Amino acid sequence: STLMRSSAASDVYKRQDGIRIWLGCTEALMLFDPRDERLTRFDARNSEGKGIRNCISLLYDPLGDLWIGTDDGLFRWDERIGRLFRYELEESDGGTCRGIRTIFEDNGGEIWVGTTAGLYRYHRKTDRFGRNAKPKPESSLLGDNEITAIVEAEDGKLLIGMQNGYLGEFDIYTCLLYTSPSPRDKRQTRM
Repeated sequence: STLMRSSAASDVYKRQDGIRIWLGCTEALMLFDPRDERLTRFDARNSEGKGIRNCISLLYDPLGDLWIGTDDGLFRWDERIGRLFRYELEESDGGTCRGIRTIFEDNGGEIWVGTTAGLYRYHRKTDRFGRNAKPKPESSLLGDNEITAIVEAEDGKLLIGMQNGYLGEFDIYTCLLYTSPSPRDKRQTRM
């Protein structure tokens, strides 16, 4: 495919049918079917006419929805009804965060989104996101660093990788963020 020759893949996720594969690319979201080696561009648009470009991160949630993180915001594809939804992630200054870097589901089924403006948690009951942690320059060495990776530790805390090489450990119960350039040098920040 010409599109794939000029478009870098930033994330790959096996579709829930166990066969087809989603490819998050700079130009579009693609669906690959290995049975016939067909690559199809995903062209769905939300109610405002927004489609998927600059796809960075993908995640299927427990309900079977595909979450799509892009440089232009966060989207959710509901295959059951064939609709694409876009989410606004509000910043403390009233602006909207559009730079989605990673999407993660913890062992409790909570969805977390790492962005250029901090860490957000999905509230399923309200179908909205709330910001949980943003490194603050006055309380840590992080500045306004973006969150690029999230994994869950055995104790349930989230380990957060940041653009500048710092590692964060976020306690989801106390909302305390410990930051450190190395595991021996921890700094505590209340969020």
